[in-house]
Amino acid sequence: MIYILHGEDTLASYNYLVKRVEKYQNDYKIKLADKNTTADFNVAVGNLDIFAKQKILVCENFISANKVKTKDLQNIPANLLVIFWEQTQLASSKISSFKKFAQIENFKPRSYLYSFLDSLSPNPTRALKYFFSMEESSSGGILWHLANRTLLMILAKKNLSQDIIQTLIGRRLEKWQWDKVRQQANQFTDNNLIPLYNGIIKLDFIIKSGQTAFKEKELIPILLLKYLRG
Repeated sequence: MIYILHGEDTLASYNYLVKRVEKYQNDYKIKLADKNTTADFNVAVGNLDIFAKQKILVCENFISANKVKTKDLQNIPANLLVIFWEQTQLASSKISSFKKFAQIENFKPRSYLYSFLDSLSPNPTRALKYFFSMEESSSGGILWHLANRTLLMILAKKNLSQDIIQTLIGRRLEKWQWDKVRQQANQFTDNNLIPLYNGIIKLDFIIKSGQTAFKEKELIPILLLKYLRG
């Protein structure tokens, strides 16, 4: 079986990946990351132990980096589970040819979540409006998304190239995504963004370490009111 996981919501796609791999705790697993090549993929597929009950092969960003093509998937053994995890939204033209070989899961952004992230500015009023519009079930993991967006804005203030940014964060960004982050970052100064980022990381640690009984949904508005100031 072959899966292709992609989409703008990389946290959701990663959580899906983890849950699927966890089902095969006692089986042989191989992970190929950005540093690996097409040759590594072919070796991993070709070295399948015929006596193995199941083997799981996870490949990060192999399709977006053009490291595999449909011809590479035509002879995948039946007891090999291949999961391609892409840390970006793949173009329809890129994945169309894979549809007859793989089950494709597109993790689309939750509209209110991304509207909330896009609304971040030194004035917290609009961001709070979008935050309270999110359903309770949609607000889980919001600190991860908030930290990620804030970090991108901090990097955007450094006037680094998109290629360098992608290397630093370990995933690809479409040009339109990076342009949007840069425009948003122009509303802030480092004196806004760095304390906000530090506050997010501290709050995440407090919640995960059990130092508070309050939930993200209750604490994030306080965070925004404290740090989103002109």
